[in-house]
Amino acid sequence: MLIQQLSALAACSPNFFMLEIMFSDVVWRSEISDENLHYEDGYITIPDKPGLGIELNEDAFDDYPYEPRDLRHYTGALTDIRPPETKFYF
Repeated sequence: MLIQQLSALAACSPNFFMLEIMFSDVVWRSEISDENLHYEDGYITIPDKPGLGIELNEDAFDDYPYEPRDLRHYTGALTDIRPPETKFYF
């Protein structure tokens, strides 16, 4: 969801050059958001929906409670921050 927001910001910034993203996320991402990014030839099509351009399914949030994770910059250890199962969302 943040990618859609950042791509819209980048599109209106004349000196913006590159946005690094991940192609995958949790397998249930489509259950909580209707985000639909179009990625082709290294470019993301800028959404034309109003606001953030997404709708959230708040009823599904309870199915996926927040799970805190210690990141390596807090503990000094290498931490895999990606969930064990991921799904491409492009």
